[in-house]
Amino acid sequence: MRRLVAFATSAFVVLILLLHWWRPDADPVSRGISRYAAGPQGLSPRSPLPRWSWPAPCAVAAWLLRSAPWAIAAAGLTGVLLTPLGLDPSAGAPYAVHQSGALLFFISATWATRRMHRAAGWAATICLVLFLAAVALRGPWFGVWQRALFASIAAALLRFGVTPESPSPRARARP
Repeated sequence: MRRLVAFATSAFVVLILLLHWWRPDADPVSRGISRYAAGPQGLSPRSPLPRWSWPAPCAVAAWLLRSAPWAIAAAGLTGVLLTPLGLDPSAGAPYAVHQSGALLFFISATWATRRMHRAAGWAATICLVLFLAAVALRGPWFGVWQRALFASIAAALLRFGVTPESPSPRARARP
């Protein structure tokens, strides 16, 4: 079942990379992934980024680990998924749901990553702080920090997905 986490995470990473190839007109340094995935009318039906791919790795990790932070991360991404991607702040409630879901995802996934893998957790924490600072200051590197944060979270999920499950201490104690 751990391989399912690795597969879902790998699929998401590959789809994000395809998205960057598919939309060369959008600036990955200053645009967030959800806005980058959107065309002028929202997510294009031809987009290589299927909406299920967003919360899938987090949901599988939450199920396998019985982890509240991963479940919250999956719920946050589902909120992002359920709202139109090309929104501007004047859209009201859908924009608030989209942004709140994204914030919920980033904070809870960083928390879960810190619990899962020390190095990726520190990288995610640093990227989260820089990402939130860029958002608050409307900095030009917003997209870079968002992608770095996604990369550190993906690294922890991939490591979890490919690391064999170790036997429990009780099983190791048996002769």
